[in-house]
Amino acid sequence: MLDSAFAEVRCLAFANRHNATTTRKSIMTTEILNNATFFYTCIQTPTKKYESDLTEWKTSAVVDKKTAKEWNKKFKKQPAKELDNAEFVAKYKCELPFPDQEEQYVIKLSQNTHNADGKEMYQPKVYQDIGNNNVVDITKKKLVGNGSKGKAAYGVVENKFGTFAKLNSICIYDLVEYGGNANPFGNVVEDENDAAQREAYKPSEAKAAKPVPLAEDLDDDDSIPF
Repeated sequence: MLDSAFAEVRCLAFANRHNATTTRKSIMTTEILNNATFFYTCIQTPTKKYESDLTEWKTSAVVDKKTAKEWNKKFKKQPAKELDNAEFVAKYKCELPFPDQEEQYVIKLSQNTHNADGKEMYQPKVYQDIGNNNVVDITKKKLVGNGSKGKAAYGVVENKFGTFAKLNSICIYDLVEYGGNANPFGNVVEDENDAAQREAYKPSEAKAAKPVPLAEDLDDDDSIPF
């Protein structure tokens, strides 16, 4: 009788743990990474993962030291990469995002294009801040070049391996457009309305980036976190 009662208690405890785990897996919070400078952004078109045929959307966000330290405390398995200033300049061929620091801190954010079953996943979005708490979706219209500044939204995933951040979207307030205007006849637009929209959302101090080589899963969600 004791053995039976003990077995029942064990089963109930296992069920409770399983339900708690299931509940944790079903809840994903979205957080914002502020004051970031972006590099090697591949969101409009995914890129292959390192030494793999699998693909992902990704960006690298350079943040200040304080933000990096807070990030590393939470995402121990996904820490910010620390680069000496000279090493950073040699790798990224640009000015230091945080020149007052002795090191630069790079956080990689990514999202797989497909889950383990081959299902296509939610594609991250790129938004441009146009002021007055308004943003416009430029995911398919503009490429984010190195040195663009803004913030990133990411989903926080907890599993048996640890806590991880998955790329959700980025919002750019200082756009360095990748490639500039390569068409000698002007910008390629869908129609007159698209042309008018692009002119309205054109930043007053837009910059053009020099072309450079472009170096888990979130549920489909159309809500804008910015």
